[in-house]
Amino acid sequence: MLEAVASYHRMNIFLWGAILGAIIILTLAVFILNTNDVLQPATDVGTTTQILFILAVCAAIAILLLKRSVFSAERIVRNARKQAGSDQEKLIFNTLRRNWIIIWTLAELIAILGFFHYVLTTQINNYLIFVVVSVYSLLINMPKEGFVIRCLELLQE
Repeated sequence: MLEAVASYHRMNIFLWGAILGAIIILTLAVFILNTNDVLQPATDVGTTTQILFILAVCAAIAILLLKRSVFSAERIVRNARKQAGSDQEKLIFNTLRRNWIIIWTLAELIAILGFFHYVLTTQINNYLIFVVVSVYSLLINMPKEGFVIRCLELLQE
């Protein structure tokens, strides 16, 4: 069991790192664009930038709500036990990965919205706010091997 958990955890870390890497690459691209003054700010984008900001806030709130609701070991195990006749360990693995990927995707969405905001306004400081929130969301939702083990231990009880 521990070998399966270790392999599962390595893949989760790989996926998490790929998303973090994409955000870092996007940020490097913004710094290059900003340094070379490639883009010019668009005119009359006030409403659009407000919508992007509201969408980013909604994504951040969704991350908080999802983390509170879907990352309860007891709830995950309870739902796995309801699926009689299926491989409950595999179901736990799949549920955890799906939940993590949804949260990581929302975190990456915040950075992408920040990039759109930057393209429209060329204000790097605002972009950096989006990225800080995005990376923070990723860091607090880093996959933890101990949580997977705890879910599997609860399943065995």
